Amino acid sequence: MNVVASSVRSHRIALRPFRPDDAADFFALNKNADVRRFIGGEPLTMEFCREHMKRCADKWETIGYSQCAIVLRESERLIGRGGINMLDELGELEVSWVIARDE
Repeated sequence: MNVVASSVRSHRIALRPFRPDDAADFFALNKNADVRRFIGGEPLTMEFCREHMKRCADKWETIGYSQCAIVLRESERLIGRGGINMLDELGELEVSWVIARDE
């Protein structure tokens, strides 16, 4: 089974792989200082957001897990990200999520 092609859906949202057209919404999420204060770090640049989305896609292909886009089913608008991260410095897995403040 190609995990990258599948998605998880509820009545209101879906978790699916990032797509290039998610970049603007992903950038808006990550430049929001109120969102960033809960996950640490400075607001991210558009370039970094695009690179992050690409790294997630690459990880799905190579190791079979990574972050997903969280989107509203009705509009397909990205409202967050969530999934599994490998914390290389600790050698452990982390489940994390970030949801836009207005959602």
